[in-house]
Amino acid sequence: MNKKSTITKLLLITASIILISAMICTKESKPQSNPMITIGNGESMSQVLFEESSEYIVNPYMGAVAPAAYTKRIVDGTLVAASFAWSEIEKTKGVYDFTQAEKDNNLDYWVNQKNNQVMLHFAMDSPELAEYIGYNQMDIPMWLYNELKQESLSNYKALLSEANKKGDNKAVLKYNDAIRKIQSDKQIIDEFNSRNEDLADIPGVGTFYRYKTDTINGIEIRGGFSPNYSSPLLLKYHNSILGAIAKRYDNEKTYAMVMGSLGHWGEMHTHYIEDKDASGRYPQKEIAQKYEQAYADSFKNVVISSRYPRRVAKDNNFGLHNHAFGSPKHTYELFKDIYEHGYTDTYTEDTHPEMRDFWKTAPSGGEFLYTGDQRYLLDENIDETVQQAKDTHLTWFNEVWYGMDDETTGNLFYFYSKIGYRFAIESATFTSSLKSGQTVRLESTWKNAGTAPFYKDA
Repeated sequence: MNKKSTITKLLLITASIILISAMICTKESKPQSNPMITIGNGESMSQVLFEESSEYIVNPYMGAVAPAAYTKRIVDGTLVAASFAWSEIEKTKGVYDFTQAEKDNNLDYWVNQKNNQVMLHFAMDSPELAEYIGYNQMDIPMWLYNELKQESLSNYKALLSEANKKGDNKAVLKYNDAIRKIQSDKQIIDEFNSRNEDLADIPGVGTFYRYKTDTINGIEIRGGFSPNYSSPLLLKYHNSILGAIAKRYDNEKTYAMVMGSLGHWGEMHTHYIEDKDASGRYPQKEIAQKYEQAYADSFKNVVISSRYPRRVAKDNNFGLHNHAFGSPKHTYELFKDIYEHGYTDTYTEDTHPEMRDFWKTAPSGGEFLYTGDQRYLLDENIDETVQQAKDTHLTWFNEVWYGMDDETTGNLFYFYSKIGYRFAIESATFTSSLKSGQTVRLESTWKNAGTAPFYKDA
C-alpha cells in the first residue's frame, strides 16, 4: 500500500472518529462560511462545528432508575431499584438467604441478562396497603420482634424493681402497665384494628400504625410497624445484616446503596406516628448516627445516598436524594436550602450540617413527590421541572411508570435527556491535507452539557 493511500485512509478515519464522537450528544451545525483554517506553519486545517442534540441518550451510572420488581421499563437505561425487607432475608436468625428477595426483584434478569446495575434499599418499615395491621405487616423478622419483646420486658422489670424499692407508686403503676402491654401485645393489636385506631404502641418494642390517604381511586388504608430504634439489640442485629448485604452486593453489580434503615420507607421520618412518647418514633441524633455509620463502615465500593444531610454523610462523601421532586417548595425549601445551609429536624429538634458541595463528588438523585401524580411532566410545568434538575445537579431519577399519556411520556424523555452528565463536542479541527511524512493533527473542544459531573474514576 502506498503512502498516499495510507494518508487518505487516515484522514477518513479521523473524520469518522469526529462524526461518531459527535453523535454522543451533538449534531453537526450548518457549515460556516470559511471552514478552512491556516495555522502559523502554513498547514491547512478544516473545522467542524456542532450543536447539542436534544435526544435522550442511554449512559451508564445515571438517568432513569426502573423498579426492579417489574421486567419492563418505560425509559431505557442502565439502573434499577431493588428494595429488600429484613423479614425476607433473615427469616431464621443468623441465616441470610437472598434467594427470594433477588427473585422478587428480578435481579438475574436485570443484572445478568440486561447488564444493569442495582440501587439497593434496605427497609425496616415499609407501610403496606392492608385493612388489618399486624405481624404480617412487619418488615423485621418475627424472631427479632420476639427478642425485642424479651429485651423490653427485662428492662421494665428492672425498672419496676427499683420503683418498688423506692416506694414510687406512680412509677410502679406505669411499669406494670408497660409489662402488661408487652405480654398481651396480640390483644392490643386486635383492639387497635377493631377500633380502627391510628396507633398501637408496644412499650420498648415498637409501634403499629395506620393512616388513610385520599387517592384518585378512593380512600387507601396503609400501615406497618416501626421498631424501637433505640434498642441496642436492634442496632446490633441491624449492623450484622447490613454487613451481610455488603458482603454480597458491595461490588460492580451495584451502583448505590440507598440509606434506608430509619423511618417509614427508610425516608428518615415517622410522619404517621404523632405520639412523641411512642416507641417507634424517629430516634435522636446520637442513636441515628450509629445506624448511619454502619453504612459507611460496611460499603466501600458503591455510592451511598442519604435523603437528608447528616454528619456521617458529609464526612463519608454520601450522595443525597430528593423524595419530593417536582414541588418547588419541597425541592428548594426542603431539599436545596437544607443541604446548602443545614437545618434543624422538626421531629427530634436535632441540628444537622450543610452539605453544600456534595454534588461535586457524589450524585444527586430523586423521585417525584407523588409517583402517580404526573402534573410535573405536563407541558405547562416541564420547564420548571427541568430547572429543578439543573439547580440540584440531578444524576439519577426513579422512573415514572404508570398514569402516563402522550404528553407526559414525551416530556418524560425530554426530562431524562437533560439530567446527569452529557458530554458534547462543540468543535473539531483537523488536518485537511497532508504531504508525505507530515503528522495528522486533530483538536476538539468538548463540554459537559448535563446537570451533573461524571463521578466514576477513569
